[in-house]
Amino acid sequence: MSRRVRTVVFAWLAVAALALNGLTTRDVRPAAAATTQVAAQLVSYEKGYVLLTGGEVFKTAPNLALLDAAGAPAKSIPKPRLGDFVRLTFDESGVITEMAIGNVPFAPVTPLAAVARFSLLAPPPQPTGPTLTQQRNERVRVAFVVQVPTTTLPGDDIYMQTGETGWNPLAIRLDRIDTQHFRVVLDVPLGSPFRYLYTRGNSQSVEHGANGLQRPPRALLVRDLTLHVVQDKVEHWGDEAGNSTLSSPQTTPSPFNPAPYPNLPPVKINPAVPR
Repeated sequence: MSRRVRTVVFAWLAVAALALNGLTTRDVRPAAAATTQVAAQLVSYEKGYVLLTGGEVFKTAPNLALLDAAGAPAKSIPKPRLGDFVRLTFDESGVITEMAIGNVPFAPVTPLAAVARFSLLAPPPQPTGPTLTQQRNERVRVAFVVQVPTTTLPGDDIYMQTGETGWNPLAIRLDRIDTQHFRVVLDVPLGSPFRYLYTRGNSQSVEHGANGLQRPPRALLVRDLTLHVVQDKVEHWGDEAGNSTLSSPQTTPSPFNPAPYPNLPPVKINPAVPR
């Protein structure tokens, strides 16, 4: 084969190789990954996993992008916390690649049920209404404000006894707001009843109901993660009679009170005649 023929053959082979390389490159170019976005509320984000209030657990990408409420990257975004509202972006394999964080709920994009198959933990059945799963050991901040009866002395301290503290009448001391109002802020369990009663520091002074009889414990059930304020009123104290500043009325005739009963005639009491 002459030199000129070899040159032409090599030139055609080079052109064919370039064309084939371009065609191959176009054929194997990966398609854009499909993404899905859902709005939810966060319970925890730890060690590459996200736990939502519905009980779902999803895996996050190692290079998870944290975004602000507008969807823009920001270096000053704090670590996601309990109660944050989030918009999660999933890739086609079910891994979270972006998490936008906000203080208010995000507008729904895709129903959360659309990505339920990607959850690493099957969520428990949810009751109707805006409730959270009762299996999570989370607590919510609650402010208790109580109005005490007028029989409460100015120097009295007010306490709260709870089922969590073994009904110790000195367990939790309240702060005074004014002469008749006291306040305390506690972290109560989420999704389970919190039972409590007010006292003045001992078991005899536990609050009583409006009928003067011992009342059953108060019960508070917190169903969401927002801050709660509870307004209570104590009708009577258990030792209210002993706590009164007024003396008890006389019921037995005496030289100092010969007629304790207004509807009866006075009784004349004479000293005994010595024998």
